[in-house]
Amino acid sequence: MYILFLFLIGSFLGWLWENLILGVGNSCGDTFYTVFLKICLPFLNIYGFGLIILWFIYNKFYKKIDYTKLIVLSTILISSFECLVGILSNNVNHKKTWNYPSSNLCFGFISIQSILTWLIFITIIFSIFNKLNI
Repeated sequence: MYILFLFLIGSFLGWLWENLILGVGNSCGDTFYTVFLKICLPFLNIYGFGLIILWFIYNKFYKKIDYTKLIVLSTILISSFECLVGILSNNVNHKKTWNYPSSNLCFGFISIQSILTWLIFITIIFSIFNKLNI
């Protein structure tokens, strides 16, 4: 149940980030919801899965490695996840679901700015996990 809560929170916060802060998202969320379920929901699944991955990384390694190394490792893993999902989405949908046109990293699916944004988000998220003793 806890993982479902993390998924919903992460998906909604990701939707908020892209729509309200960046102004680049789809107001109906993921293609999954609009095409397959025929409903409009304010969720972006990649952020939900990303938060679950971060929770597992945090719980597995928090007491085992240096906190700074944990944040850097997590940033690398989440950026790799973003790249992998971008490639898979491109191959399944035959179109780029997102793109950083000025970046050559991972065929334009990640950028230096997105990696730095993840670094900031992960630092905040791990701080919250630590305070909540998750």
